[in-house]
Amino acid sequence: MRKSLQTNERKARYSSHMDIMLHSIVVERSSLDFNRHVNNLEYIRWMQEAAIKHSSHFGWTPRRYMESGFSWVVGSHYVKYLRPAFEEERLAVVTWVSELGSRVLTRQYWCVNKDSKKILVKAETLWVFVDRTGKPTRIIDELKRDYRVIKDEVRIKDFIEQIR
Repeated sequence: MRKSLQTNERKARYSSHMDIMLHSIVVERSSLDFNRHVNNLEYIRWMQEAAIKHSSHFGWTPRRYMESGFSWVVGSHYVKYLRPAFEEERLAVVTWVSELGSRVLTRQYWCVNKDSKKILVKAETLWVFVDRTGKPTRIIDELKRDYRVIKDEVRIKDFIEQIR
């Protein structure tokens, strides 16, 4: 594991509020691009970290997926960059499940400046459920019961207002 990844993981703090996961980040110099703001790829990495932690919160850790013979792969990402983030800013990646189909799950992400409460990035990932061969398959009932769908953005905005 890269040193910067280990450092970021130590600095990242996770908390949950029922069906919403909060992944806290302090932007480090290693996360910046040549424009001195957060590199676009960092947001994708933080989104994946938040998704893994959210899934783990419900008991679906990477190990459990491996043992069950199932996993998730990215079908698509959509990212809308609204404002830049800079070194030492305190950010939160907030994630929740917005749709749960028979073979896919849609996860939303908002990256928020914790001090201003301004949304910097809105993103969405379509996750495809696959078996051990990588073939898309139906999401197992046990997993479907564990995930909860949130469609109410007002609830997310209320959650963001509580971030410290």
